[in-house]
Amino acid sequence: MDLTQIRHAIEEGNAKFGKAVRKGDEAAIAALYTEDATLLSPDSNMIKGRGGSRRDWRAASGSVY
Repeated sequence: MDLTQIRHAIEEGNAKFGKAVRKGDEAAIAALYTEDATLLSPDSNMIKGRGGSRRDWRAASGSVY
């Protein structure tokens, strides 16, 4: 993969992330993380995995999904 392809992949991921955040779709946000992801949210413990990231985004958005 060359740098142009890498940049395109990052920009595509960022666009998907932004769209999911605007929609309040924590499932779509979580799908962008790997199963073994680790999140470090401010004032929080480490959050592990795709399921953890979904719960974190749900809490951050105040969602009732």
